[in-house]
Amino acid sequence: MMIKALDTAFSLNHNAEPLPDELARRFDVVIGMDEHRTVEKGTSIATYGLGGCIGGYIDNPETSTFFHYGPLGDELINLLVARHCSEKTVKLHLFVPGEWELNDTTEKYEQVPKADYINKFLAPALQSGREQGVEVEFHCYSEHLNFGDRYQGTAWVDANGAVCNGGMFVANAPEPSNAPLAIKLDYKNN
Repeated sequence: MMIKALDTAFSLNHNAEPLPDELARRFDVVIGMDEHRTVEKGTSIATYGLGGCIGGYIDNPETSTFFHYGPLGDELINLLVARHCSEKTVKLHLFVPGEWELNDTTEKYEQVPKADYINKFLAPALQSGREQGVEVEFHCYSEHLNFGDRYQGTAWVDANGAVCNGGMFVANAPEPSNAPLAIKLDYKNN
């Protein structure tokens, strides 16, 4: 199924189709909170309402595993990553809350994954991925609601395998530690 472009323009239309219904119409599979699904390549899949949750996409040659769990579901996430990541895995994408930090070098604020998500909730998953040689990419989102941003906290993978997300910032995975995070993020306008 080819997905139609999602209109992310600001709108005051209060009679708009509810987001879950719109996603169900545009994607082959839509998952909600505390769900995961493994599908064949070429299947479009989406989730919404990430506000504080951890989402993920494990990109394998023949399948895609997509998940959406609250931080208390970290054991399930770690199990999914251990079970579905291998040396053949293309990339592990993680959708997590971010926070703004001042980069001392550039003197600009950058969004980085919240430390608890790296050092506590996802540390075993990151370790498991690294042991398999899997590249990990974080997509950081703001937990602050933006008026009119219909797709905030929404992530999807289209039928061609392209990862799309509403206004998230992207970075490679930092090492889990107790030290403050210092990674460079580049904004991708998807």
